[in-house]
Amino acid sequence: MEDVDLTEGNAAWTGIGTTSNMFKGTYIGNGHSVKVKYGKGADSNVGLFSYVDGATINSLVVSCDGVDNTGAEIKYCGGIVS
Repeated sequence: MEDVDLTEGNAAWTGIGTTSNMFKGTYIGNGHSVKVKYGKGADSNVGLFSYVDGATINSLVVSCDGVDNTGAEIKYCGGIVS
């Protein structure tokens, strides 16, 4: 398995999980990395996993690119925000 780059193209990444449907599973990254891109008007909670509840996420490197907002301050940009 290879690292993942989600910054290609024009589409911005939407994090996994919402306030009403949080990620509650297990994600094992096996030491790989994921690069994500955020676009204009992004939520203030942005990340690969935006909302989690009791989840287990390990062995994963996350980086981001293209943070650009339209008034709402981006408070976090990284792997996990909850």
